[in-house]
Amino acid sequence: MTRLNQHREMATLLSTPILLGLYALGFWCLAAQIGWASEFIVQQGPFANWMIWMGLAGGAQLALKRLSSLRMGRVVKAVSRAKIIEPLPDGVLSSVRVKV
Repeated sequence: MTRLNQHREMATLLSTPILLGLYALGFWCLAAQIGWASEFIVQQGPFANWMIWMGLAGGAQLALKRLSSLRMGRVVKAVSRAKIIEPLPDGVLSSVRVKV
């Protein structure tokens, strides 16, 4: 396993706890602003807004999904498995009628 693959493996292993933490902070901040939970740990600044936490969680989730697809080699496998489609011979579609 190459060093780059080791880093990708570590990132995907840590992705679940990181994402859960970010989403939990987002929901806690939202619940605190609604009044359903105790005060949020950040009172002022940009991180006192629940949308920031949810945006960070969503962005991290998209980045980790892309990273895991690279780790699995799906992009390379898809390209290597792609079949070249040959053009149809002349006259094959001449009997097809299209209703308008």
